[in-house]
Amino acid sequence: MAGAKNFPQARLKERLTQLDKFKDKPVIVVCKQGQAAGAAVTELSQAGFSRVYKLKGGMAQWQADNLPVVKR
Repeated sequence: MAGAKNFPQARLKERLTQLDKFKDKPVIVVCKQGQAAGAAVTELSQAGFSRVYKLKGGMAQWQADNLPVVKR
C-alpha cells in the first residue's frame, strides 16, 4: 500500500515511539491473512492509539480484490 510503514509485530513494542505522531490518526494494521494483526491492534490500543483498525482479510484479500500494491 502506498505510504505504508512496515513494522514487524515482533519489534512493534520497541518501535512504538516512531509511531507516536499517529496516535490520534487512523492506523490500519495488516498481516498476510488478517488473523495475526489482532494482537498488534491490541498492543497499539493499549499504548494509547485511539483509532486502530485491522484490515479484514489481510494482504491476501487486498491483492485478491486487485487493489494497488507498491513494492520497492
